[in-house]
This record gives sequence, C-alpha cells and structure tokens, in this order.
Amino acid sequence: MITAGIDQISAVIQTNSATAEETAASSEELAGQANMLNSLVSQFEFDAEQDEHMNRTPQMKGTGTASLNDISLQDASMDNWKY
Repeated sequence: MITAGIDQISAVIQTNSATAEETAASSEELAGQANMLNSLVSQFEFDAEQDEHMNRTPQMKGTGTASLNDISLQDASMDNWKY
C-alpha cells in the first residue's frame, strides 16, 4: 500500500516535470516570436498628422453620435504609413 502511494507520487512528479519542461520550451518560443514581431512592427512609422486624425471621434452633424456609415475607408487606409 505504501509502495503504491510512492509510485503515484513518483508518477505525478514525472508528469509535473515534463509539463514544466514543455512550458519552459513554449515560453522560450513565444519570447522569440514576440521579439520577431517587435522587430517587424518597429519598421513602421506612423505619420503624426494621420495619428491626430485617427484619434478623433467621428460625429454626425447635429446628433453627436456616429455610425459605421460615417467612417470612410480612406480613414482606415495605410496610405500615410511610412515603412
């Protein structure tokens, strides 16, 4: 009975150890991917004038609210990005 308990504890320890190793490997891979993404994104520059335009809240005349129909596709374009 004691031997069975020790065997169960040993199995749990082995499982936890394997899980910890997998988690460490996944964390390392994720960190590498985050660094790569950061490197790729850092190549873009955003035009300050466009930045101010994008931060405005579109409003319909007289209502103080906006709908998706009021926002043009030009507002969402990347034409003013520098890369």
